[in-house]
Amino acid sequence: MATYRVWAPDAERVEVAVGDARLEMAPTTPAGWWAAYDGSPSHGTDYAFHVDGGPARPDPRSLWQPHGVHGPSRT
Repeated sequence: MATYRVWAPDAERVEVAVGDARLEMAPTTPAGWWAAYDGSPSHGTDYAFHVDGGPARPDPRSLWQPHGVHGPSRT
């Protein structure tokens, strides 16, 4: 299982795009952290966050950015 977390304190809605799927994220703290859980991603899957319906954004805490800092992150 993979857990995706992102800090978006001013967001009203956050999604994570994992491969071809989009998962709704839920707020987990009053401080602005959001999380989603995915039971099926495989190692090497690309993912990105969408805040309030905006464009795909990489994970700012990701350790693997194979497409550069503006591309999707990878598990």
